[in-house]
Amino acid sequence: MSIVSGLILAGSTFLFIRGFIYYQREKLFRSLFEDLEKGEDFDFDYIQNLTDLPLGKLIALCAQTDNDDDSKKTAKFKQNTVLFSSIVEDKENQQDKIWKINEGVLNFRVRNMLGQTIEINNKKNEVFLFNLKKIETVDQFDKKAMIIQLNPVQRLKSLMGQKILFTEYGIEPESHTVFMGKLNKDLKGNLSFEPKVISGENRSLFLKYLDEHIVSINTKGKKTFYLFFGLLAIETSRKFLWRYYNNQKKMEQMK
Repeated sequence: MSIVSGLILAGSTFLFIRGFIYYQREKLFRSLFEDLEKGEDFDFDYIQNLTDLPLGKLIALCAQTDNDDDSKKTAKFKQNTVLFSSIVEDKENQQDKIWKINEGVLNFRVRNMLGQTIEINNKKNEVFLFNLKKIETVDQFDKKAMIIQLNPVQRLKSLMGQKILFTEYGIEPESHTVFMGKLNKDLKGNLSFEPKVISGENRSLFLKYLDEHIVSINTKGKKTFYLFFGLLAIETSRKFLWRYYNNQKKMEQMK
């Protein structure tokens, strides 16, 4: 295999893998969009009876977090009291982005004006986060960022002198937040809400952003596959022309 063929093979392999990742992400977000679009909106403060909330059905619940929750803790980057916080690499230093957290990290309550409470937890599922309140932004050289383990890509960026920003987003006590997921009841009759998405904005604004995000991923995926097929066409044409040239050369030598 020639050096040129090796480079084209490596490039086309990279593009195919990247295009496949875009395809899988688009498929995931499109499925999420279709599920959330069917759900109903509920404002917990206007719920008179907890039985008014459907069980096991995907809904969007706007609720205020409980100030008396035992889950209160201090944010990692700032002396803010939070019920939950998440630190992400903030490439564009903006809040309107989607990221994901692992299962088992949420455990707090929401409360309505009647004093009724519902547990929020994600014991069995990952959760997408969107537009939560920004707590603090630091760079990798800040002492506050010492708690963060840089991944290989981030270490490479740091070695190349690129500035990496990390932002901590969180959910504070007595803050209105939108939880999109399912309400469950255990054998003792206790209610718990298992979110698929937690947003600082209402469901319609999240769906609007998600729709635009899907279009963006689709466009990037198409461009990636166009480049992939372009490289394959170049390599096929190159091999054809090379064989044609060799055949012509052999025919001339035979004369």
